Amino acid sequence: MSLLLRRTIGIILILTALAGLVISIWGLLNYRNYTASLEDNTREILEFARSSLVTTDNALNVVVNSLEDTSASIVEVEEVLLSTGQTVNDLIPVVESVTVLLQEDIPTTIDATQEALIAAQASAEVIDGVLRAVSNLPFMGDVYNPEVPLGEALLNISDSLDPIPEKASDIGDELESNQGNLDTLNQDLIDLAVTITEINTNVSSAQDVSEAYQADIATLITTSEDLQTQVTNGVAAMDFALTVFLAWLGFTQVGLFTQGLDMLSAGRRREINPDPEK
Repeated sequence: MSLLLRRTIGIILILTALAGLVISIWGLLNYRNYTASLEDNTREILEFARSSLVTTDNALNVVVNSLEDTSASIVEVEEVLLSTGQTVNDLIPVVESVTVLLQEDIPTTIDATQEALIAAQASAEVIDGVLRAVSNLPFMGDVYNPEVPLGEALLNISDSLDPIPEKASDIGDELESNQGNLDTLNQDLIDLAVTITEINTNVSSAQDVSEAYQADIATLITTSEDLQTQVTNGVAAMDFALTVFLAWLGFTQVGLFTQGLDMLSAGRRREINPDPEK
C-alpha cells in the first residue's frame, strides 16, 4: 500500500472515530431528555383519558339513578292501576277517586318522569360524546360502539310516555260520564297497565345499556392504567438499550481511532526510514 494512501486511510479512520465518539458521548448525555419527554407526554395523554373516564363514570351514575327513579315511578303507577282496576269491580264509590287519579295524578307523574328523562338525556349525550372521544384516543381501542346511544334510548322512552296522560285523562272522562260501565273501565285500566309495563321494559333496557356503559368505562380505565405501567417499563427498557448501544458505539470508535493512529505512525516511520533493512 502506498504511503499516501495509508496516511489518507489513517486520517479518515481517526476522523470517523472522533465523529463516532462525539455522537456516542452526546447521545449518552442527552438521550434521556427525549425519552423522558416521550414518557411524560404519553402518560399525560393516558392520565387525561383516565380522568375523563372517571368523570364520565360519575355522570353515568347520575343517569343510572335517574333511570332507577323512573322505573320505580312507573312500577308505582302500574301497581296503582292494577289495584284500582280490581277495586272498580268491587266498589262503586271508589270511582270518584279513580277519576281524580286518571285526570290529575297520572298525568302529573308522567310529566315529572319525562322531565327526569330529559334531564338524564342531556347527561347521556355528554357521556356519549366523551366515550366516543376517549375510544378514539391512541392505545385505547374501539371499545365504545353501542347499537343505540343512551341519549337516544332515553329520548325514545320519554316519547313513548307522551300518549299516557291523554289516555289517562280520556279514561277519567269516560269514568266520570259513564260510571255504570265499570267492566269497560276495568279493561281500559288493564290495557293502560300493560302499556306502562312495556314502557318499564324499555326503562330496564336503558338500565342494561347504562350497565354496559359502566362496564366499558371500567375496561377503559383499567386499560389506561395498564398502559401507563407499560409506558414506564417500555421507556426504562429503551433507556437501557440506548445506554448499551451508545457505550458499545463509543468503545468501537476507540479501537477505530487507535487503528487510524497506527496507520499514520507506520506512514511516518516509512518516511523517516524508507529502507526497513537499514
